[in-house]
Amino acid sequence: MTADLMINIKFIKNNNIDVIIADEVLDIWRKYQQIDIKDNEACGILIGGYNEKQNKIFIDLCTEPQKSDLRKRTFFTLKDPFHQKRVNDVFISSQHTQFYLGTWHSHPENYPSPSNVDLQDWEKCIKRNSHNKFMVFAIIGLKETFIKVYEVGEKYYDNTNKTIST
Repeated sequence: MTADLMINIKFIKNNNIDVIIADEVLDIWRKYQQIDIKDNEACGILIGGYNEKQNKIFIDLCTEPQKSDLRKRTFFTLKDPFHQKRVNDVFISSQHTQFYLGTWHSHPENYPSPSNVDLQDWEKCIKRNSHNKFMVFAIIGLKETFIKVYEVGEKYYDNTNKTIST
């Protein structure tokens, strides 16, 4: 992987919500792109918050794959307790302003799109986190990153597609 590798983000905009992604998060996503045929899917938790007045979601942190996580070429399962501990620690240290937003994982394809397994997993995450206003899910591909924002309590959004370079 070269240092100048770009991540293009395909962002499905939801009710004019902007997603701001910290450089540190983008750096982690670049690190885990499945460039080599032997690279396994990577996965982690998205942590941040939102500002309702500004209509912005902030992805400030993400966890990286851990030893107990299951990772294969086209499969992953978050198993390591580190992920939940990190969310809990950040929630407390931020005085409840930063929290679990969703998940990210990689796909070994140029322009990723969610699989049926991804969609089912996202639905379960939304149901488990019904107290959240929004949930965010990201799939890191080789040439583009797919980001989906769901407003909890709503069915499904199929709004504007937007591609940005970072």
